[in-house]
Amino acid sequence: MSVCIEVRSISGETLLGPLDLDAPTAASVLQRVPETCRLDQLLQGDVTLSPDTLLQATGGGAATVLTLVRVECGLAKGMEDSLVESLLQHGVFSNKVPCFEGLGLCLLLSMIDHCDQFHEDISLILLVPDGRILAKTRHEYAYLSDCELDYRYEIAEGRWTDEDESGNVRIEWSGWAEKKEELYEPPANFRETPWAAKLIDQANMRMPGFVPAKAGIMNLPEICTRWLKNKESPPTRPNWWSEPTLMPFPKQLVMNKLTKEMLEGLGLTPDHLAFWLADGSVTKSVVTTRTDGKQRVLDTFHAWNIDGNGKVTQEELIQIFRDINSGFSNAEIVASFKHLDKDGNNHIDVNEFVAWVFKA
Repeated sequence: MSVCIEVRSISGETLLGPLDLDAPTAASVLQRVPETCRLDQLLQGDVTLSPDTLLQATGGGAATVLTLVRVECGLAKGMEDSLVESLLQHGVFSNKVPCFEGLGLCLLLSMIDHCDQFHEDISLILLVPDGRILAKTRHEYAYLSDCELDYRYEIAEGRWTDEDESGNVRIEWSGWAEKKEELYEPPANFRETPWAAKLIDQANMRMPGFVPAKAGIMNLPEICTRWLKNKESPPTRPNWWSEPTLMPFPKQLVMNKLTKEMLEGLGLTPDHLAFWLADGSVTKSVVTTRTDGKQRVLDTFHAWNIDGNGKVTQEELIQIFRDINSGFSNAEIVASFKHLDKDGNNHIDVNEFVAWVFKA
């Protein structure tokens, strides 16, 4: 069956047709559009078409109009087909990012820098097809001497441009802000420094240091290849001062206490609020179920507590929370352990600890 097809850009420019095609699929139409890449997508109305979608004729003899969403500037430039397919399977290329639905496939990379049991940084970097880049991170450190936890949250946004055919992109930052928190002798004492803008001076290398860029340049094929390698074989003992590990993480990465008005005051884009408030997995809800979490902690503890004495060591506790992807960092676990180990015998009662963690 012949179908009249017309493809337009987001701005309304005609890119193909009107053209009569026999039993066209989205993939076959995309192949006819000049200068498209394997990540470009076709939309019919607000619906993203899968490659095997069979296109139907519209009533009245009018052309079926499709909109092409390009991966502008070459997000996949320099990448082998096998790498692109793996990134699609693992959700690194995603079209479900808050604030950016309908713009095509974004590049979404998670990082964790876990130098030792007292220090951990987790970050999320997003590159949007229209040239925007957003990045957020949470730094944390535990001081065991006085049972103190320090947190620093950072958010940054800017533009990225295609640098060359090898997949290098240049980053120009336009906004950067941070917030600090201190938790000492938890859970009783808490200090907080509100969100404040940070000075950007790229000429003197004053810019977000948690983004894997060298002198403002990111090589996307290299970074994505490392991400996949670390996902398949996660490093077990990261070294101090080693490069951040690019890998998925279970922990939430919510930039709390932000509003659109506050973002505007910080020199950041108010419409990006939904991304800052989304968790580390981006598409998951930031709401967790305490009852389920408590039961999982108890069940895993009993599996570890072979002799049934109701006590666990610091090392065992860290391993337990890793196994269940609890969302707590090692720093939080170690500080909590020290606080609860009242008699200093390097054992705690798991029921007391769970009651403290999950209390209202």
